[in-house]
Amino acid sequence: MKRSKRSLSLVLALVLVLALSLALPAMAAGEEAGEALCTRGDAVTALYALCGEMGEYPQADFDDVPAGGELAEAVNWAAAKGIVLGYGNGSFGAADPVTREQLAAILYRCAQTQGKGFQGMWMFLLDYPDAGEISAYADEAMHWVVMNGILTGSEEGLCPKSSLSAAEAAAILERFQAAVTDGETGLVLENGGLTLTIPADKAELVIAEAPAADEFGTLFTVSEKASVEAAQARENPYDGAGWLFAIRKVSGEALQDMLCYDMSGMAPFARDEEGNAYLLCTPTDVRLEREGTFTEEDMEQWTALNAWAAEIPAAFTEANGLEPFHRGNSDLEITLNRILCGIEPYTISTLKYLALEPGEVDPAPFVEKLLEGTYTFENDEEGSDGEYVVLQLPEENTRYDFLFGDKNLIRKVVTVEDGEYTVLFRAEFADDTTANDVMSAWYDAIAQSQGLE
Repeated sequence: MKRSKRSLSLVLALVLVLALSLALPAMAAGEEAGEALCTRGDAVTALYALCGEMGEYPQADFDDVPAGGELAEAVNWAAAKGIVLGYGNGSFGAADPVTREQLAAILYRCAQTQGKGFQGMWMFLLDYPDAGEISAYADEAMHWVVMNGILTGSEEGLCPKSSLSAAEAAAILERFQAAVTDGETGLVLENGGLTLTIPADKAELVIAEAPAADEFGTLFTVSEKASVEAAQARENPYDGAGWLFAIRKVSGEALQDMLCYDMSGMAPFARDEEGNAYLLCTPTDVRLEREGTFTEEDMEQWTALNAWAAEIPAAFTEANGLEPFHRGNSDLEITLNRILCGIEPYTISTLKYLALEPGEVDPAPFVEKLLEGTYTFENDEEGSDGEYVVLQLPEENTRYDFLFGDKNLIRKVVTVEDGEYTVLFRAEFADDTTANDVMSAWYDAIAQSQGLE
């Protein structure tokens, strides 16, 4: 039977109190109390308060853990469960500062007593520069705690041999409790101060990675595990099977350049206070893979995972305190972005003054307002007649007609050798803006700048 768990705040306070109460070399050297290191004894005592089970446990065979007291109770429990092994020389080292890899091993063995941890074959990349410094005994544990977001790295790496402050250890224990003791968090990945949470019912079905910085700004990638394994089992293995999505972070300037061209498979969905944008990247083809014939269960799993991937932008935005941000990549939006970047010559015309060159009029206020809309294909041919504002692209033999009758209906007309072909778009705005009103205001601004108004 399990002990009645202490409240998390009491457990974290326990870590801090014990760190201050034990005679640490750092404290003896005059280090500030707030920088006290967490000891091996602290870590096991706090873990016992979280996960320990009532019962009589034999005295652990450590000559530096005296019988009686809370430390002995915790160490006896942990030793009996195989959670702590000591140094192998009869010593536990209760007063020694715990290292990051030691704490990872302790937590992982504790998780295994609860049926957690890796099961069978597993694959998770520790893409950190010092991953090779991890001791053999802690290698699997470090993979697991990083994969579950319990222990996170930095630009310097995982620092497996580094000691932990009491506050750092408390935070790790808190994440451990959320991911394992509560059993509801699932898989939590961290990269660059941002987190991606994968629900428990999805975590065993996917391979999720938080790669080191790359030229694309990739933060997270997620693929269906069964498809990846099926592709690897082929005589000629290949990459890309099972890919569900990736999340990229790019600067605002980089995004603006990208939006000037086709961004199939990439959709901006959020931005931060520094103006960086976050993209959801999804495949433009089906990546489902199996060694044999697809079963109904395979299809259901694949469909469910893709439906969940579609919900990621909203969840990621909220979890990381980002601002929702939308930019589309239809033909019209690409054109507008190219105008904004100054790489697409254009004129605007109506029957009032015919075609006008933009001159010195800044297109940004008008283009940015238009880009706030959402554009979808429209089939209403009957509503596409009447007067309109024309956005003409002479180098593309293309024009966009913004109709007055239906003010959010836009007609794209492309001139080819044997005639013209048209495509209709419908704009939708969150407020009472209409596409025709914006274009009319843009045209009037140009006319006024040329003394025509």
